[in-house]
Amino acid sequence: MPWSDTAVRADLENQVQQLEKQLNSLEATVNSIKRAEIQLDSTLTSLGTVFAQMSLLGTKDVDSSRAQRLRLEIQDEVANLQDTIDAMDEVQAQQLRLR
Repeated sequence: MPWSDTAVRADLENQVQQLEKQLNSLEATVNSIKRAEIQLDSTLTSLGTVFAQMSLLGTKDVDSSRAQRLRLEIQDEVANLQDTIDAMDEVQAQQLRLR
């Protein structure tokens, strides 16, 4: 019976452990991607809101303090979006390395 060979059994157990580690890593990757998608949706919604507010300001109020705050909000949202994209790229690169 091949299962009685201790070397074969040890190799199989080692392979099972490696597959379990890979499964855990893939599950973590999936969770990271889901969180990134939620963050992207949130950021895009925020940007849409800020854009609508900017449109309401009109050209006469471009230099107002409210416009300045909105510009800063847009810059923050763009920076957050870039961070999310960078994190997604990192997760994707890690996933490719695991293959």
